[in-house]
Amino acid sequence: MIIKSNPMVSSSNPLGVYDYFATNDKNEDIELLKGNPQDVENCFADGQDFNRKNAMRHFQVSSRETLTDEQFRDAISRIQQEFDIPDEDIVLSAIHTYRGHSKTRDPRHGHFGIRLVNSETGQVRRFDNLYQRQEKIARMFEVDHGLQLVKGRHNVAVYENVPQEYKDAIRPLTEGPLPNSFVRDGAYQAMKRNGGKPFDIRAEAKEILSRCDGFQSFQSALQEKGWTIAQGEKKLILNDENGKFVGSLDRILGMKKDEFTQFIAGHEITKNEVARPTVGGTTTHNKTGEGLHPVEPAQVSKKPSESKEQQHQVKAHEQHQQGSGGASMNHEADRISVSDDMTHDQKQAISSLNKKANEDEQDIKDLEQRIRARNEILDNLFKPQKQNFNPFVEWVNYLSDEKQKSQDIIDAKHPTLKHVDDKKIRGFIYKNFSDELEQFKKEKQKLRDIRQHIKELDNALFFRGSRQEKAEKEQREQIEKMALMAMHLTHMIMHKLGLTKSKPMAFE
Repeated sequence: MIIKSNPMVSSSNPLGVYDYFATNDKNEDIELLKGNPQDVENCFADGQDFNRKNAMRHFQVSSRETLTDEQFRDAISRIQQEFDIPDEDIVLSAIHTYRGHSKTRDPRHGHFGIRLVNSETGQVRRFDNLYQRQEKIARMFEVDHGLQLVKGRHNVAVYENVPQEYKDAIRPLTEGPLPNSFVRDGAYQAMKRNGGKPFDIRAEAKEILSRCDGFQSFQSALQEKGWTIAQGEKKLILNDENGKFVGSLDRILGMKKDEFTQFIAGHEITKNEVARPTVGGTTTHNKTGEGLHPVEPAQVSKKPSESKEQQHQVKAHEQHQQGSGGASMNHEADRISVSDDMTHDQKQAISSLNKKANEDEQDIKDLEQRIRARNEILDNLFKPQKQNFNPFVEWVNYLSDEKQKSQDIIDAKHPTLKHVDDKKIRGFIYKNFSDELEQFKKEKQKLRDIRQHIKELDNALFFRGSRQEKAEKEQREQIEKMALMAMHLTHMIMHKLGLTKSKPMAFE
């Protein structure tokens, strides 16, 4: 049995979520165990009201072997028990029947969605060690119901955390290599939407491999089907008949690194070269200035009657022209277009190159603007001016403009950082430190009880002084304890945010 889950964002359409569970047309049959549209709407409204990213966690249960309704309910109950989920937090649950899956699997699968956001406090339910615990539930379920054990990716963690009576059955899963999953769920869903069938291709590729005596014959057999092997950024990849990326070849074939290296030994697939963007007809890597547009040299007057001061002005102006780089910077980088016959890696590389070319072009434009401003200042310095002309005024204006540009950059909104209001800060703290806050809350209540006890002692008839002294000492100790707890919690928050490197020691 396989148990997996994913969060659903608070901005999701509640009616669409309910329809997926209760009236999904893709399925041949749906048995709705629990849920109504109003509960679903309330669940997502709570997520939005408390400004939480996710409002529901969607669990899915599937099996190769046929499960009964009671077994599906038992699986849901086990998940509830493992994650301490009360019945009222189960918003939706259903059993779907879909025979479009492989005939080797049970056509029925279970779905249930749980509320993540507490409707009163806004606290978000935590799922620490989620994947390990999901596998633990599945393995114990398989043992209890006599099903075939499925080897997951967290077998050792599962073995260490199951009760003793399950260890003998689960121990064999901790031996040998881990299962080789060549495509992630998100990538698989994207391929599926685009008509891709990665698992069918993998099965057929393995079948073709069993009939081939080496890499050369294997590659030829793939080419007959229209599939191609290409060199990716790090590994050999397989593309389908439409040139769409399927996965890395070693993972598709289920080969280890050494085995795959031996399999392709002596066969090299060259990576398709991707042209670099050009500037002014030459590559951007030109360091010598060759290929740039020429400029007219500065015209120097050769009249013998020219005064020394005028000669000095012309010479300085010539140096100023040379300082502009000796070339026109008004270039536009050639863009590389993407074609359908390119591989996924090639398209990614071209996209990165075009993005870099756009950034370089903007840098050139900014530099040109700065050079023009500098040239205007130098022209004003060396041209005949009015009697009261003050060159420093132009320089001050230039500095003022540069200062304003810098200030505009400082004041501009950061492209990636987001403004965090008090509500989001509280949400972050409650999400990551709910246990610590709950303990601090208990200690705070204890302090209130001590203070109430001190007030009550004012009316005591016997041993009032000694009893008050003892209570006041207990109050001081409680205040000191809470101060230490507050400091510890603050340090933990700072460590979580990356402001401190060392994690605080556990509070005693």
